[in-house]
Amino acid sequence: SLNNTFERALVFMHKMPRVWLDYTKILQLQRKVTKTRHVYDRALRSLPITQHDKIWRQYTAFVKQVNVPEMACRVFRRFLKLDPDIVEEYSEFLGKHGQWNEAATLMAKALNRESFVSKKGKSKHQLWIDLCDMCCKNAQQITGVKVEPIVRGALRRFTDDVGKLWVSLADYFIRLGHFEKARDIFEEGINTVITVRDFSMVFDAYTQFEETMISAKMQDDEAEGDDAPKGDEDDLNIEGDDLELRLARLQYLLDRRGELLCSVRLRQNPHNVHEWHKRVKIFEEQDAPDKVIKAYAEAVQTVDPIKADGKPHSLWVAFARYYEDAEDLDSARDILERATKV
Repeated sequence: SLNNTFERALVFMHKMPRVWLDYTKILQLQRKVTKTRHVYDRALRSLPITQHDKIWRQYTAFVKQVNVPEMACRVFRRFLKLDPDIVEEYSEFLGKHGQWNEAATLMAKALNRESFVSKKGKSKHQLWIDLCDMCCKNAQQITGVKVEPIVRGALRRFTDDVGKLWVSLADYFIRLGHFEKARDIFEEGINTVITVRDFSMVFDAYTQFEETMISAKMQDDEAEGDDAPKGDEDDLNIEGDDLELRLARLQYLLDRRGELLCSVRLRQNPHNVHEWHKRVKIFEEQDAPDKVIKAYAEAVQTVDPIKADGKPHSLWVAFARYYEDAEDLDSARDILERATKV
C-alpha cells in the first residue's frame, strides 16, 4: 500500500527529488534490490541533470551496501561519465573486491589529467604513491597499465620517497617471479639514490631479498634430500646447485656496503675531500690498486678547490705518495707537476 502511494504521488511529483529519495529508502528497507535499482534509474530519467547529484550520492551508497559487485560496477561506470572525479571512490570499491586491474587503470588515467582533484583531500604526491603501491602489491593482476613506467615517472617527480619507490618496483618484479630483473632494479636503486636514508632502505630490502632466496633454496634442497634415495649425494649438482652462488652474491653485496655508502655521500657532495679519502682507503683495504688509482684520478678531476669541503691539496699529495710507495717515481713526479698547475 505504501509503495502504491509513492507510485501515485510520482505521477504528479516526478520532478521532485525528495519524493524519489524517500521512495528508494523505503524500498531499501524492504530489501527489494531490483525494484530499488529500477526506481533509481527512473528518477535519473525523470529529473533534470542539475538534480542528478542528489540521486547519485544515495544510489552509489546503496550499491556499495548491497553485496553485488557487478551491479555496483555498472552503476559507478555510469556515474563516472557524469562526474569523473569520483574515480577515487570507485577505485577503493574495486580494491575491496579484488578488481585491482580496473582500479589501477582508472587511477592512472585520472592522474594524467591536470584538472583532477582528489575529493578526499589527498595531494597528487600521495595519489601517485598509492597508485604505485597498488600496482606493485598486486603485480599478478595488473595487466591494463605498464607498471614500471608509472613507478619511474613517480621517481622523477617525487624525490622524498625515492627509496620506497625503488623497493616497490623491485617487489613488483619479485611477485612476478622475475628475480634477475629485481636484482637489476635493486642495483640501479643503490647506485642512484642520493640520501643515506634511501640507501639504507634499498640496501636492507636487497639484503633481505638475497637472504630469502638462500632460505628458499636450502628448503628446496632439504625437501629433495628427504625424497631422494640414499647414495645419491654425489648427484646433487646434476641440475645445477646454485646455493653457493647465492651465498656468494649475498657476501659480495655485504662487502660492497661501505663503498656504496661512500658513493651516496659523494653524490650528495662530490667536493667532499674527506669522503674521497675514505673511498680510497676502502679500496686499499680490498688490495685493489687499479681501483685506488681510478679513485684518486676521479677525485682530483672532480673536486673544485673553490667548492672543496676540506683540503684539496691533500688528494694530490696522497695520490703522489701512493705512486712513491709503489716505487713509481716518474708517475709521482708527474702528479705533483699537475698539482702545481691547478
